[in-house]
Amino acid sequence: MASRLLPIACLGSLSGCAVYSPTVPSTPLVQKGQVELAASMRTLLSLDGSVAYSPINCFLISGEGAIRQTGGNKVVNGMKTGFTDTHRQVSSGVGAYQEFGANRSLYAAAVGGVGVAAANVHYGLLGSLSEYTANYTRYYGQLYMAQRGQLISGGASLRATWLSFNSLLFDHTPIAPVARLYFEPSFFLRAGKGALQTQLTVGISVPARTGSNYDAKYLSARSSLVSLGLVFQPALLKKRGDAAQ
Repeated sequence: MASRLLPIACLGSLSGCAVYSPTVPSTPLVQKGQVELAASMRTLLSLDGSVAYSPINCFLISGEGAIRQTGGNKVVNGMKTGFTDTHRQVSSGVGAYQEFGANRSLYAAAVGGVGVAAANVHYGLLGSLSEYTANYTRYYGQLYMAQRGQLISGGASLRATWLSFNSLLFDHTPIAPVARLYFEPSFFLRAGKGALQTQLTVGISVPARTGSNYDAKYLSARSSLVSLGLVFQPALLKKRGDAAQ
């Protein structure tokens, strides 16, 4: 493996990006006939979006997407060289949900899905610039539960994500992945009583396996899942209009 011949790269890395960049776990609170749209920023670097729809009682379909892009410059062989790190991914899923309690304020759901992703990550050390490129399929299963209120709703989610690499290259040379399975617990808080609400998510993505210091920096890294975003529920526009009449 080519990377084993190099010094510990984390001492001179150009970017905090790893090959795997998780998405913020979506936690829709839809009912039959409802649509929910969400968009959020994660650590000011990644833009995440999701959509969910419940065509019938206790069943939902969902979609997620994310894009992350950073860049910089590195002096290589006496010349300033620019680089851009990118992550792009999209996925879809299906799930079931159930409401509990006298006023159905407790919401529990289970969702499974599959998606595709591509990553391009650089690092620099001692005047050099190297590159990881990856294409992979991601499979995920998720459980989440929320307590809904008139103004504040909150809950917890646990997602497990499995990566199946179609290709993983280090400077155009195939290498073996270190971590494939990630556990992603998170908590979320939603505020607002209208169709447009704000949501804060706090969590972490942890690999089930870690490697050497070098591998841990790029191939089995922990990632934060801290994001702030907006949630739009069109059905609440209609309810508000009906109440005003």
